[in-house]
Amino acid sequence: MKNSLLADVSTMGKEIVANGLTMRNYERFVKVCQTHRGKASRLFQSGRKVCKANLAFKNIIEEELHIVPLENGSGVDLERAIEFIYDDNYEELKDADELYLHIIFDACRLTSTSRKYQVYFCVNLSTTANIADYSRFTKASQQYSFAVVDGTDSEDNIDRNFLQVYAP
Repeated sequence: MKNSLLADVSTMGKEIVANGLTMRNYERFVKVCQTHRGKASRLFQSGRKVCKANLAFKNIIEEELHIVPLENGSGVDLERAIEFIYDDNYEELKDADELYLHIIFDACRLTSTSRKYQVYFCVNLSTTANIADYSRFTKASQQYSFAVVDGTDSEDNIDRNFLQVYAP
């Protein structure tokens, strides 16, 4: 007896959650939909077309953001990032006499059981110099990541991946 589309999609969904969305899982998912001969199978592109579109999208983003290679990771051009932040918050920032750039960094462990850390460098454009302004600095929506590097937030790691690149 054939499985239902719902059961097959549920099984694939669990596998994708457990293992991530790989191209192999994507193609298996498309095949599952095609075996049920539903109209849904026509909604999916081939794996090759998806990869080609992803590569084109990646190239556009890298060109637009000016990717900066770092010793242990990568980031975007800080000036370009500030332009994007200003554009994104134009209504709030347009009448300000002065703008302040706040750079925040913090390391976080990738999983609860691993010993691998990554440092996220975030930037915030504000109308106040007061870093205790919790309305702006505690909201994730107000913090824009511009670089991610492997390792902890040690003085040496910050120096090599931030100060030497962004503030020489």
